[in-house]
Amino acid sequence: RIPVYRLYDRQTGTHFYTSSSEERLQVVAKYPQYSDENIAFYAYGDVASDRNPVYRFYNNRTGTHFYTISGDERANVQSNYPWFAFEGISWYASPGSVNASTPMYRFYNTRTDTHFYTISAAERDVVQNNYPEFRFEGVGYYAWQAP
Repeated sequence: RIPVYRLYDRQTGTHFYTSSSEERLQVVAKYPQYSDENIAFYAYGDVASDRNPVYRFYNNRTGTHFYTISGDERANVQSNYPWFAFEGISWYASPGSVNASTPMYRFYNTRTDTHFYTISAAERDVVQNNYPEFRFEGVGYYAWQAP
């Protein structure tokens, strides 16, 4: 498994996720508005029968990223939302619970037109109970918690 890092953008109030330690360091060095929140969760760097790719898009309107494990959703975004630039596969995760995986919860922020992802049930509960602008979309996929 590989670490997936979470960085917080203080300008947009959103998070950026990357499995590349080099990209993580470059973003923090080049964009001072980002705070490094360290490892958010673990995923895989290669494909296997119980894993699907997690796709990454860059939203040119909001300056944020969108992630999905769904091939159908990827195709829909590519066909209908030209302001989303497809950046490829970020990592591999599971569409269902396997090998002690944990749900990756997905929210849509109605105020910023962006998404938020967390593997933490406690953080999910805080967001649901305190931030009404975040609409819970359910489990996006399954990954592995940081030890």
